[in-house]
Amino acid sequence: MLRLFQWLKQHPIWNIVTLIAYYCLVVLPHEFVGVTIAGIFEGKSRAYYNGVILALASTIAIAVLVPFLLRLIKHPRRGLGFAYLLSLIGLITLTFNAIIIVNIELIHIIQYGVFAILAYPLMGGYTVTLLFTSLFGAMDEAYQYFYLSPQRTDYYDLNDVIFNTLGGACGLLWLWSYQIKTTYTTLKSIVMSWQSLTIFGLILILTILIGLGYLAYFPTEGIDPLWTLVREVPYGFWKTIDAGTITFHVTLPIEGLCYCIILWVVYGSMDKTAFVRTVPQS
Repeated sequence: MLRLFQWLKQHPIWNIVTLIAYYCLVVLPHEFVGVTIAGIFEGKSRAYYNGVILALASTIAIAVLVPFLLRLIKHPRRGLGFAYLLSLIGLITLTFNAIIIVNIELIHIIQYGVFAILAYPLMGGYTVTLLFTSLFGAMDEAYQYFYLSPQRTDYYDLNDVIFNTLGGACGLLWLWSYQIKTTYTTLKSIVMSWQSLTIFGLILILTILIGLGYLAYFPTEGIDPLWTLVREVPYGFWKTIDAGTITFHVTLPIEGLCYCIILWVVYGSMDKTAFVRTVPQS
């Protein structure tokens, strides 16, 4: 892992090519993969489908956790590492039970964990990498909502954006356990990085689009925007579908943004807590 990190760090062009290829070939088609997997279980009950997927996900998690825990035990800041790990497990469990409908959505954790690992050598810091991962997760969901299947749902899926961000945090914690050096160690260096400024610029563009009426938060009588983030306003905290068999929470834009900010702050703190080691030269 350390040699791969060093190679990507020394070859930024190949790092960009690898990241783009991974995003286009692995991340963007995940809805197609989900539909294909669901087709394999056609005729089976949802409980059976969810059970098999959960068993597979648990097997992968154990395979990943064993070497991770062995590194964490030897880490100079293992107490903090276990705090990060337990908080991530708690948040994933909470969001999984509150906003996820089918267990195949766990694929987001794997996809964006790997994405964050590949993006880190290019980004150089935990906070900016997590911001970058959230941005591309948001673009992925926008691609699905506005272009791929605009009639499939009544709202922009911030539930998945949150899960994408949690996946990115998992990937960064994996890197943190290797004691990899971070470029950004102060709040000013993080805020003034080109990655953060790019994200702030995109937020500003979205604000302008909303102000000009091209993008709307909710449907508004008398206004016909090009894009609407929430086509049908949910009533109450929980939404029920499939004749009452599935209950979940629809995350609205402001709520989702606040949740993501908390994740950026909490897991971006790995910039300040990374124990620096020298990466071996090839």
